[in-house]
Amino acid sequence: MKTKKTVKKTDKKSSNKTVPIIIIVAAVVLAGVILGGKFWADKPNGGSENSDLAFQLTGDKLDIEKLKSYGLPIIIGIGQDWEPTCQQQRAILKELYSELEGRAIILSVDAEKNPKTTELFTFPSLPAQNFINADGTPYKPLDAKKYNMYYVYGGPDGKEVTHTMHAGIMGKEVLMQVLKEMGMKNAAAD
Repeated sequence: MKTKKTVKKTDKKSSNKTVPIIIIVAAVVLAGVILGGKFWADKPNGGSENSDLAFQLTGDKLDIEKLKSYGLPIIIGIGQDWEPTCQQQRAILKELYSELEGRAIILSVDAEKNPKTTELFTFPSLPAQNFINADGTPYKPLDAKKYNMYYVYGGPDGKEVTHTMHAGIMGKEVLMQVLKEMGMKNAAAD
């Protein structure tokens, strides 16, 4: 007894389109594996592999002295990833981080995930930002009241400004003005 074989014809047009798509997807996945997932991660200031300059602090170890050694103004944003106001400030900082490659260090710290780091700073509420000039000194604004900033004092006699803080949301335009006062160079001057 012979069995009847059924041969199903395939649509050559659709299979011809599928092969290139599969190849492209495979190439992207392979590139991701080769790069160790770095392709999708928050890359330090637009692509540098220097983890000191990554946007999000990981590992709860912040080496402020090493950051100062780059000669760039520094903004350290402190917040909580789940809190809406902190999320809003983080988005502003992330935008600046992407735009200011090589001109400023913008760092985001989750206070709950990085308790040792947040102990380095004094802040009344979150979100908060810490400002360090390009020369490594605490930022002292020309008009602290204008920016609603305050100084944190310490040192041996308690009279030394150890850092400058702002609590609450600070807009992108104001942060850009502050960065210029802190010694950020213009893009054209680089």
